[in-house]
Amino acid sequence: MDPTIKTVLDEVSKRFTDELHRRFTDLDNKLDTHFSTTDARVHALESSLESASSAFDSWKPQVDSAVEGLKLEVHKLNKHLDRALLDRTAVESALLDPPLPASAHPSAGVRADGPDGHHSVHTHRDHEHGTVFTHSHVPVTGRTS
Repeated sequence: MDPTIKTVLDEVSKRFTDELHRRFTDLDNKLDTHFSTTDARVHALESSLESASSAFDSWKPQVDSAVEGLKLEVHKLNKHLDRALLDRTAVESALLDPPLPASAHPSAGVRADGPDGHHSVHTHRDHEHGTVFTHSHVPVTGRTS
């Protein structure tokens, strides 16, 4: 190989190696800076998390006892309200009419909640039940003839 070409190739190789070394060094410095700032942020977050956790642990029992007190008061109010509703006489409200009983006679005169419900009475049984003699059975259609 020609000595001048070898010299030129060696020079190019040296420049390339030097440039690679410089770039890797710059990149290494940038990464070190980034990691050190990230570590500082992580430590700051850990300390703030620990202080928040200790603050939560300090006020949690107070909040729990306050919630238990509120539960007790709501339970007492419910009991009082239930008693008041049971003891209350039938007083008409300005907002709602008092409820009518389900067995009240409607305006049409026919009760809706009779012993047989909302239909006609169909008797498929004998009328002489409970007697000692032989029965003559009533036909299913209700006709006797």
